[in-house]
Amino acid sequence: MTRKSRILAAVILVLSLQFIHAVAQDARGTQEAARPGAVQPLVVEAIPAELVLKFNPAAVGIAASSAQKLTASFEVSGYSGSFTPTATLHYGHDYSLGAISCKVSGSTETCKVTVSFLPTLPGARKDALLLMDGAATLATVLLGGTGQAPLSLIQPGIVTSPVTDAGSSDYIYQSVVDENGTVYFVSDDSNAVFSYTKAGVLTPLPITGLNSPHAIAIDGAGTLYIAQNAFGTEIVTYTAGGAQGTITVVPPAPPYVPCSSFEYLYSVAVDQAGNLFVLEIECGEIFELKANGTYVTTAINPSMIQPSEIAVDANDNLFIGGYDINRLTAGGVQTQINTVGALDGVPVDAADTVYATRYTGFGGVVELPASAYSTPITSLDSAASPLGDSVASDGTVYVGNYYNLDKVDRSQGAIAFGEQSVGVASAAEDVGIYNGGNKSLTVSAIAHSGSAFAVKSASAHTCTPGKVIAPGAYCQVAATMTAPHAGIFSGSITFTTDSLNTTSTAQTVALSGFVYGVYATPSPSSLTFPSQTAGTTSAAATVTLTNHGDLYSAFFGTPVSSNPVFNVGLGTCTASVAVGASCKLSVTFSPALAQPYSGTVTVPVSSSGGGTTPSVTFSVSGTGD
Repeated sequence: MTRKSRILAAVILVLSLQFIHAVAQDARGTQEAARPGAVQPLVVEAIPAELVLKFNPAAVGIAASSAQKLTASFEVSGYSGSFTPTATLHYGHDYSLGAISCKVSGSTETCKVTVSFLPTLPGARKDALLLMDGAATLATVLLGGTGQAPLSLIQPGIVTSPVTDAGSSDYIYQSVVDENGTVYFVSDDSNAVFSYTKAGVLTPLPITGLNSPHAIAIDGAGTLYIAQNAFGTEIVTYTAGGAQGTITVVPPAPPYVPCSSFEYLYSVAVDQAGNLFVLEIECGEIFELKANGTYVTTAINPSMIQPSEIAVDANDNLFIGGYDINRLTAGGVQTQINTVGALDGVPVDAADTVYATRYTGFGGVVELPASAYSTPITSLDSAASPLGDSVASDGTVYVGNYYNLDKVDRSQGAIAFGEQSVGVASAAEDVGIYNGGNKSLTVSAIAHSGSAFAVKSASAHTCTPGKVIAPGAYCQVAATMTAPHAGIFSGSITFTTDSLNTTSTAQTVALSGFVYGVYATPSPSSLTFPSQTAGTTSAAATVTLTNHGDLYSAFFGTPVSSNPVFNVGLGTCTASVAVGASCKLSVTFSPALAQPYSGTVTVPVSSSGGGTTPSVTFSVSGTGD
């Protein structure tokens, strides 16, 4: 392509499409600067030879020497003297850059940068190469590739609500997560968009003029795309540099023939290559605005009742949620994959599992695996009433739960058995591993700790060492708790796999439970006196009693010795002993004869409130001289 034709393409991209497109300033950027020897400030231009670099799929953890390398080329002009731009990545997690090299030809120069694809997680790996003049962006090239690996995720994970109310007191709908783990979500009634970082920083973005923002997407350069719950033809954009703009989405007619004089752009998605997908609900159409400025329009067929949400996967397949769920492949084939539907969200993970909400008959977010989109695996955040959801690259799920933004952390798990009874086995609780990656996952070991807990086979899809889990599949174990006495109990289940998504190949599920009551233990549990002259009494020794129960304080009654040569007094144990506190008994030895003696001491126990109150017993011994 000649320089003239590239400039024409860039002008068409800007003027006829208004396609800001994930770029700090568009497919090309400009920077005014006074160059040495220039009479007037010059406008530096940088035009990329390609707007997108698309890499072949690659294994997570691939060596740099084996990584695919592509070259980004830019034609730079509008400067005097010598000038070499710099190159950087927007995220920098999955790609690396070689040194920039520039070759001057007349009044322009061609600058090239080698980009290597080194994925850190499976699935779509978005980023952008930025050509810079100091702090100013001259041009942006989107980077896209698919990482290949298993992804071990604890199911069901740990649910928290890191954002409550968000300062808006209204509904939180859709969200999207970038490659830094920052989640962006829309707040409908307050017409606001918020960011929430992994470090816990909540920020309202200075985006103005919104009218009931409903859905949100993000590209590799960090540009947000926002669809609104209103009639109109524009998608609002907001770049990583803080520039707000709009993209007018109106497919040319013919071939597109609208069914109405109005359009309603209700949901939005963007793929690795910067192709923009929009759900138009007035006529039931999918508009795809490609990065090269062309349109593809597709009617929703098979027909759906109330199509509401769209999402795109790593293979550029589009999922459409309503009272049914349709899938539109990158090749243009559309099928209905589920007839139950998901009105409020259909994001997809690296295994092509759909996280459907709301799904009839289930609370929270339902996983629909690619092996059978009509059959749910399980529900995450099942107590929520979601208005939207999103899935991060690491498998974390975010749920717009009316006034809260819920987070489902699947790097770890927890089973809280709650209050139990002594000696009674609890109901079994299932927990397991889900493979959210696109390669098979192998479980190498399953271990557990905690004397009150047991692990057995689950009723179905049981985990065992050596188990191979296909992408989008899972296995489970069943945990039970049988408390031997009152108290607070903790333990764990540890799954070891060949997943590469954690710093360790082991992931842990915390186990906990409790029994109200008193449980006192002696220390030492066996008291031995030194030899003592017959007819005399030893110095007093002490036995410490500690209340290891839960909730209730302990009261100790008069100790009873099985052998009268051992005399036991309450010592400091005359008052109540709180949970975790201790007191000391006083014990003396008075042998009558020169012979060995032994016995046991029993201390009655009562409780300040109820529950179990087993007595305390310890042994005593000594020898008379």
